[in-house]
Amino acid sequence: MKKKEKKKKDGALHRAKTTAKLTGGALALGAVIGAAVGLLTAPKSGKELRSDIDREAEKLWKKLKMTKKDVEKVVKKVFGEVSPETLEMYAKAKSRILTQVAKYKGKITKTQYEEIVDKVMKTVSKSKKMKEPLQDLGKEFKKTWKELKDIL
Repeated sequence: MKKKEKKKKDGALHRAKTTAKLTGGALALGAVIGAAVGLLTAPKSGKELRSDIDREAEKLWKKLKMTKKDVEKVVKKVFGEVSPETLEMYAKAKSRILTQVAKYKGKITKTQYEEIVDKVMKTVSKSKKMKEPLQDLGKEFKKTWKELKDIL
């Protein structure tokens, strides 16, 4: 009986890890797409636009690679568990924040960044039980201001 329970638990852990990896990849892709969309809507020549997209995408990729392993730590700290739903909520919030930040084309103040974070946290979930964890997640995102400013 105990072996069956252990196998079942190991299988669930494996599925959760696989989902976390896939979510991390989706997060990275979403961030790059969001940055690209922000840059594509700006009126520039084709050459300038391609250069900006390449530069912003490279910066975002570097940032995401640095924090990919930390995503689970932050999600666990904020939500108390790492699940597909909590990872998706984190990815959704981060993608929306990066999309808004990209619109500033590197010229964003800490106050503007914090306003973006606050606004995004209000739109990520309408669930009342998620209100407090999302405020905590917003605090975690705000702590990354210095790192984000350095890559912009």
